[in-house]
Amino acid sequence: MRRNAEISRARLVEAATEEFAARGYDGARVDGIVARAEVSKNLVYHYFAGKEALFIAVMERVYVLMRAHHQDDLLKQLEPRAAIERLIRSVHRLFVERPEIITLLNSENLHKAAHIAKSGTIRTLYNPLLEALIDILDRGSAAGVFRRGVDPVDLYITISGLSYVLHLQRPHPDLHLQRGPARRGAARPARAAHRRGGAGLSRGGPGEGRGQPASGARGVARLTSSRPAMTRTKPSA
Repeated sequence: MRRNAEISRARLVEAATEEFAARGYDGARVDGIVARAEVSKNLVYHYFAGKEALFIAVMERVYVLMRAHHQDDLLKQLEPRAAIERLIRSVHRLFVERPEIITLLNSENLHKAAHIAKSGTIRTLYNPLLEALIDILDRGSAAGVFRRGVDPVDLYITISGLSYVLHLQRPHPDLHLQRGPARRGAARPARAAHRRGGAGLSRGGPGEGRGQPASGARGVARLTSSRPAMTRTKPSA
């Protein structure tokens, strides 16, 4: 019986993920979810209190998936610059592989994170990543690879926010940018310079003092208005 209950619950969450991703929170209907899951409507109210609780379960599943993709333990084993590069790639790759995450996040953003704020699970998920980033940044600044004073929360928001915005524009990027062949060629040197700059982490020249972003990264941390479930308290020794 317990095995059957777990299967039914998992099917509901999977079906709800598809429904919420396709229609958003407001447009999704419980009837549509149970039709996708091919289960009784009563099971929704048996395993979940209703539509909102089911959506929270979907978002918890999404955030657990995102966090597993970061591979904190591996990041801590890498050299600082390699660790940050791997984190950037992992965030970007996840949005490529699971585009439904973007639409689910869009839906929750419209509600100003009201649903995920009710989840005790999501609130603590990012603490291990914060600890890993503090360690990576400390090692990087000590080795002279990164500038000092980089805030780990702002750094992650920047990485996630840039990738999020990029994938948000994937269906029709050139409609917004109007980028022709000449413009594409002109953009290459700027991109190369930005990559060499380490996305605002690397130590800059004389004009870029401690605590100031490197050129090419100024103001990037302000791209997103909401922050992940992280706290800036350093982990105890």
